[in-house]
Order: sequence, then C-alpha cells, then structure tokens
Amino acid sequence: MLYNIIPMNINYANNKQAIKVYEKIGFQFVEKYMQKTNGGEFGFIKMKKII
Repeated sequence: MLYNIIPMNINYANNKQAIKVYEKIGFQFVEKYMQKTNGGEFGFIKMKKII
C-alpha cells in the first residue's frame, strides 16, 4: 500500500498560546518573518506538519 505524504503549513500572527497548541499536535517551527498587513508590519510564524 502506498501512502501519500502531505505537508501542512500554517502561518499566523505571533501568538504564544497558539504556538503551544500547534506544537502539541505535531507542528514544527519553520521560520519567523515580518509581513505588512492592516496598515502595519507584524511578526508571523510559519509551522509545518507532515501528515
């Protein structure tokens, strides 16, 4: 039987509680970056999980 490996990426504003939840369910940190949105520039986190 063949299995497909599907990478899931999430991007969200820096939120410590969200980071803990995503880490508990298996997401791993990829990068932190700044993005212009809503009239300002904010820190975002990218996390990844292979399912």
